[in-house]
Amino acid sequence: MVWLLGSMEPSVREQVENLQTPAEVWKEIGKQFSGKTNKMQITRVLHEMRNLKQGQRFITEYAGELKRLYRDLEFFHPFKCDDHSGMIRLREWFQPILVQTFFERIKF
Repeated sequence: MVWLLGSMEPSVREQVENLQTPAEVWKEIGKQFSGKTNKMQITRVLHEMRNLKQGQRFITEYAGELKRLYRDLEFFHPFKCDDHSGMIRLREWFQPILVQTFFERIKF
């Protein structure tokens, strides 16, 4: 346990040094830095989506970047549902928003 805590940056160690076992430490570190629960990653992706514009890019590059950000958002903030139809309904709801975002920021 001493070696594990000693190998961490002080700011990280302070968050886990009160835990009792290495398993608890690893679980907490995993929650904080796994990406699956990282709120800062979600915030970053949403910020990039809001500020993305076509600019000097080809339309295909712009569309690809928006699609990548959407996939990143799905990864970092997955929608959980009990059945396949729930996922279909979510995509049907979200797709018009994505299309609107796309068209609002392209050059005509």
